Amino acid sequence: MNLNFNNFTIKSKKAIKIAKKISKKNKNQYIEIGHLILGLLEIKDDFIFFFRKKK
Repeated sequence: MNLNFNNFTIKSKKAIKIAKKISKKNKNQYIEIGHLILGLLEIKDDFIFFFRKKK
């Protein structure tokens, strides 16, 4: 399976970039699911923020 980064949405690209920063900051060699979740949580206009705000 070959994934092309150019085919991702803008928000997805942003979350992946944030996840990459978190991974590097923690001196990890790979981007793991936890990094991606934290990346999504940092995007304020994301749907996760919308659902968290409603509670």
